[in-house]
Amino acid sequence: MIHFRIMRMFASVLVLAFLAVFSRTAIAEYPEKTIRIIAPAPPGGGTDFLSRLIGKNLAERWGQTVVVDNVPGASGTIGSRQAQNARADGYTLLMSYQGTHAIAPALLKDFPFDPVNDFRPITQVVSQPFVLVVHPSIPARTMQEFVEYVHKNPGKLNFGSAGAGSGGHLVGELFNLVTNSNAVHVPYQGSAPMTTDLLAGHVQFAFDTVGTTGPHIRSGALRALAVTNDKRLTTLPDIPTVVEEGYPKLVRTGWYGLFAPKDTSPDIVIKIQKEVARILQKPDVEQTLITGGYTPKASASPEEFRNFVRLENKDWGELVKSSGAQVK
Repeated sequence: MIHFRIMRMFASVLVLAFLAVFSRTAIAEYPEKTIRIIAPAPPGGGTDFLSRLIGKNLAERWGQTVVVDNVPGASGTIGSRQAQNARADGYTLLMSYQGTHAIAPALLKDFPFDPVNDFRPITQVVSQPFVLVVHPSIPARTMQEFVEYVHKNPGKLNFGSAGAGSGGHLVGELFNLVTNSNAVHVPYQGSAPMTTDLLAGHVQFAFDTVGTTGPHIRSGALRALAVTNDKRLTTLPDIPTVVEEGYPKLVRTGWYGLFAPKDTSPDIVIKIQKEVARILQKPDVEQTLITGGYTPKASASPEEFRNFVRLENKDWGELVKSSGAQVK
């Protein structure tokens, strides 16, 4: 009997040793095939741009193809659900943002996933303020003039956003709250289609990212009135901050980050996190991001990013309640 127990213990030790060696080998050899990054938004917006930038550099570093798969819809939850339910082997990643992983959970009823516990957070990639942009037909040249114009046209101005629950939606609702306005929210399936309608004058203003609006601001197709930051952007040095314009409560910063299915190996997650941190330090990548109005911001560890997402849920969730934002 004792001999049998010893043999069983010995067999267990061998199995554990084999699994440990197998795990180390698998991690050392990762990646061995194509990696898919799900961007839960249409082509042309910040999610798509960052997915392709990081994907291109991962492919160059690891010698494997990285495919960006745009899966828009339902405030980013369709693409996020695909990533959540994907095989947890490190070959499906999600480039997401505060809209799907901090705002929508507080805004949408019966939200389909836990933004922290149903994923394995990998790393933050960038932070970015929003820019208040208006169609040129709006006569206002400053934010103060714009607020006065909105007050003179109650309920007649529409603001677009990348979708219900996006950062642009919530900052627009915060604008209504802080300035005692009642502009009407019009959600789109991503920043790119929203910008198309804004350029056409179908919506009159928006709070969106520099990455999406910057080229149109520089061309004069859109007029920028303020950035939701406490410091001016180096890429838009002539545009004042909301603090300068007298609205410090409108300071809000968005972010993007990488996630994996929740059961993905922590060692693979750390490997990806370290590689992305190295990519963000490359001079050409850093300059590309800064030019687009982004601030590179890699998390020190996956756990730091997990804690960040948890705090963002609390912060944006409180804004949802105070602003009275709703999905119609």
